[in-house]
Amino acid sequence: MKYLRISNKGIINVEALTLLGASTKRGLNGKIGMFGSGNKYALAFLLRNGFEVSIYAGNEKIEIGTEKAQFRDNDFEVITINSTKTSITTEFGKDWKLWQAIRELYCNAIDEGHPSLEYVSDIGPVEDETHFYIRNRKEIASFVGDFDKYFSENRKVLFECKHGKILEKATEGFNLFRRGIKCFNSNKNSVYDYDLVNIDIDENRLVKYGWEVPSKIWNVIYQCTDKEIIKNILFNCSDSEYIECISSDFAVLNSELMSDEYIEILNEIKIAPKGLSGLLNIDEVGNTTVLPSLVFNQAKTKVSNDNLASKFKIYQNELYREIPMNELQISTLNKAKDFFKECNYDEPISYPISYAVFENKEVLGLANLEEKKIILSELCVSKGTQSVIETIIEEYVHLQYEVGDETRRFQDAVISEFVVMLKKKNAYLV
Repeated sequence: MKYLRISNKGIINVEALTLLGASTKRGLNGKIGMFGSGNKYALAFLLRNGFEVSIYAGNEKIEIGTEKAQFRDNDFEVITINSTKTSITTEFGKDWKLWQAIRELYCNAIDEGHPSLEYVSDIGPVEDETHFYIRNRKEIASFVGDFDKYFSENRKVLFECKHGKILEKATEGFNLFRRGIKCFNSNKNSVYDYDLVNIDIDENRLVKYGWEVPSKIWNVIYQCTDKEIIKNILFNCSDSEYIECISSDFAVLNSELMSDEYIEILNEIKIAPKGLSGLLNIDEVGNTTVLPSLVFNQAKTKVSNDNLASKFKIYQNELYREIPMNELQISTLNKAKDFFKECNYDEPISYPISYAVFENKEVLGLANLEEKKIILSELCVSKGTQSVIETIIEEYVHLQYEVGDETRRFQDAVISEFVVMLKKKNAYLV
């Protein structure tokens, strides 16, 4: 007969199987456990699902059983330890899966030291060791066969920093570990697997806030010094199939973590944001690396315009690409120009005016002081002639007086321009 044995050095205290919340490892560096409930969850799952379990604390066998109890006309199986009733029923951890139960027992073994997980033919005591035995079933064999999905100890570490590790792929799908233990379920794939030092988990030992996962992963990627790994991630991270394709509105990345090697790679390639990748022409697609918008927005601060895909520009931290207007947009702009001419106020349209798609969809326009040009956004033109007139006036003031937005100098410039216009219209005394 075959058993799965999970063992470690040292003798388990029987109360560790009965006291909820009693953890001596909480806050200790390098320890996995923190809640003081894991082995209770594991034991409840195994008994509820009919697994045969034996536990030895050194030379002493800990007797595990159940006893029927009633609560408000409902029947329950209460777990007994050495014939003493606990307050734990087999319904505890109702949503747990087998992999979580075995994971928990093995995590405890890791924390205690000299862990082992292996098949054996016989069960029995070993002095100064704790042994959990679970009689083999096909579900157990399936778990053991997929060991590398649940624990990272056999994985090849490709890069390591204080925030975590980048691991070589060993299985399909995305595998995320916390201190070597699986902590996240996802239907995504990934370029690599990752082992994080710290990420918030719940009492099921699973990531508490899923939106944190991409941010934590990119904190590790940013620090990577292996250029081949960096390239592989950057070349694939725009694919929404991959977890590296960060899209959460709650994600926060720290560009200060970028390694010199990461920045060097950025400056060797042409980049474009995923949100504007549809503007790339056929010739550009092949030699442009498309990045998730959040990753791109941080990357663009580390490169020059030469590293942006052709015709993409960054000015005053706004990314845009100038494109030709369609007939309706040209008609709207011409109506605005006619308005200025009718008012005998041609100055605002003395500057070149172009049209662009901006990454920031709230932008109405931009004054490029370097090119002495007014640039209107698709939002501005779509709102009609008055919006175009107002935006042209605002950007004209920026160009003519070289003042920034929302400043006292801009306010003074607007007032000055208004006075100039009045004088031109019908004033003789000033």
